Amino acid sequence: MKKEYIKQILPLILLFGGLIYALIAYLTANVGLTWRHYLGILFVLATGALYLLQPKYFKKALGATLLLGTFNVLAFTPTITTVNLSIASLGVTFQPFSFIGLLTFMAFNRKRIVEILGIQSPGEPPAGYYYLDEEKFEKLKESYRWKSYEELNTIISSGKFTIEAVEAAKKVLEEKTHPNIA
Repeated sequence: MKKEYIKQILPLILLFGGLIYALIAYLTANVGLTWRHYLGILFVLATGALYLLQPKYFKKALGATLLLGTFNVLAFTPTITTVNLSIASLGVTFQPFSFIGLLTFMAFNRKRIVEILGIQSPGEPPAGYYYLDEEKFEKLKESYRWKSYEELNTIISSGKFTIEAVEAAKKVLEEKTHPNIA
């Protein structure tokens, strides 16, 4: 199996494992299931079905399932263990098992979550800015000097090339059309 494949389904495997454990405890011990457990089973089965049938919706469904589990709407383990954190009068109750699954999900999907929320990490350029790899840009510019106008325009307009390639093609095209300005 590919490493990336396992990363994407690891939180779902964690949820299935918790539910299997809950069902075994229900069948073999004196543990009752609540409506949260049944709803958790429904959500995990639906998320698994989305993974197989509609993969493009899988991550959204998995994230929503983990959030609902974390904030005590769904249950995936035989006993519903909650942790209450409060500062002054504000309190948050969450389930550690689901929270670990959510943290795992967030770790493997960090870039997408950052993109959705519009968060910017300190080391990244401001949103909408992209800094060219100057070394790559210069190498491409040198190799594009021998390309025709049509080839350069294709690189610029096709949308299939990196930003360095497009900028290098623009620069070479500018130098070819206005040789004295560059």
